[in-house]
Amino acid sequence: MKVSELIEKLKMCKQDSIVVMSRDAEGNGYESLRIIEDDMMFSEIWGDIRYAKLTPELEECGYSEEDILDPSVAEQAVVLYP
Repeated sequence: MKVSELIEKLKMCKQDSIVVMSRDAEGNGYESLRIIEDDMMFSEIWGDIRYAKLTPELEECGYSEEDILDPSVAEQAVVLYP
C-alpha cells in the first residue's frame, strides 16, 4: 500500500479515533501507534527496513553505511511503530 492509498482510506475514518496496530496478521495483540518514521527503505526480498541515507544525526547515534539500504534493492518506505 502506498501512502496516498492510506491517506484516502484514513479520510473515511472518524478523525478523532486513535490508531491501533496489530502485532501480527492474526491479531495476537494490539498497541496504539506512537511513531511514524519516514525516509526509510524497505527490501521486500530481504524483509528488511533500514534508513534511506546516513545523516550526521544518525552517525552521532552510532549508525553507519551498514544501516543504509541501496535503492537498487529497496524502495522508499514509511514505517509505523507502536
